[in-house]
Amino acid sequence: GIGHVRWATHGIPSVINAHPHSSEIVSVVHNGIIENSDEIKKKLELKGLRFKSQTDTEVITLLITEYLKDDKEPLESVFSTLKKLKGSFALGIIFKNHQNIIIGARRGSPLAVGYANDENYLGSDSYALKSMTNKISYLDDGDLCVLSKDKVEFYDVNKKKINKKIYV
Repeated sequence: GIGHVRWATHGIPSVINAHPHSSEIVSVVHNGIIENSDEIKKKLELKGLRFKSQTDTEVITLLITEYLKDDKEPLESVFSTLKKLKGSFALGIIFKNHQNIIIGARRGSPLAVGYANDENYLGSDSYALKSMTNKISYLDDGDLCVLSKDKVEFYDVNKKKINKKIYV
């Protein structure tokens, strides 16, 4: 599962503007700001998509959804979405049809991965993960990670698989 403990930067504090933002097949939590969200929103609306919230995060959700509907796998859908985004973010993304993974992505905002026995975690920093683990890796700007319960894979901005140091 995913969660986010603060209200959206865009829109009034309300249930509809709270994270996660979900389509029928993907849910996203987001810390940061998507500077070109209005531009992306207008393009998606021209394609007939409707928005429920006033947030910039919902454009991420709907972009990923569109790529998934075009038969792209989750990792490729996220990479394609990230190319369209301007701004800073730490993302946590889950998928209805791929329930065994969580994808995280970082640009500007901090993001960390925590490791435990048969569990892996995504958090804003080591303090957010401290009660669950003391084994941590940090994503660098442009990095993306794919977590399952027993494995973590890291990728750089060029989609190249990379290794990350684990701090104890």
